[in-house]
Amino acid sequence: AAIIVLPDETMEQICIEISTVNNVVVPVNYNCLGRVVISGNMDVIKEACTKLKGAKGTLPLAVNGAFHSPCLEVTCQKQFEAIEKNKFKTPICLLYQNVDALPHTEPVEIKANFLKQLIASVCWT
Repeated sequence: AAIIVLPDETMEQICIEISTVNNVVVPVNYNCLGRVVISGNMDVIKEACTKLKGAKGTLPLAVNGAFHSPCLEVTCQKQFEAIEKNKFKTPICLLYQNVDALPHTEPVEIKANFLKQLIASVCWT
């Protein structure tokens, strides 16, 4: 669900408060200040949307999975293994990756970020 015009800290705190080991909701896309997407188990997303009363709005999104969340860790195991098998070389230009939106040139960092970006938040803010 997209959360519109709400401080990140408020949204993050509510996600922490209502998440459990088996039912998770986490921020997954920090698109810009006050514009964040949450993802996880559907029941907990719905609960988060009702508790995010200070938001200008919440908008359920039609997606096929809980992308960029820990919910995909087991599903992404084959991708993790494929990435691990590959050798990464130093790029010829700066590489910006969505886990931190910072420039990278070190192959070890780039590889680690490729692994993270499957289950970690997209941080463009």
